Amino acid sequence: EIQPVEGASFSTNQLMPMGIQDEAVLQVSYHAEDLGTVKLGVNASVFYAGLMAWMGWFLFALFGAVGMAAMPLDLILAFMDRPR
Repeated sequence: EIQPVEGASFSTNQLMPMGIQDEAVLQVSYHAEDLGTVKLGVNASVFYAGLMAWMGWFLFALFGAVGMAAMPLDLILAFMDRPR
């Protein structure tokens, strides 16, 4: 069992040894020296899951902002049209 190091927020002692699956990811990944980026190959299902997650985040931010902007106007109109 790995014990946390006191007085430090992170230490390499907290890392687990690499397993077979980690080594398999490293074999299909490579570091492009000329671009300074890491290219990581993913299959179609992982790509579309990430795409849908990003689209959901984007649409939530868009519609949430529109809803928060419209809420005060809706409350004012509901107050003006209340039964007397």
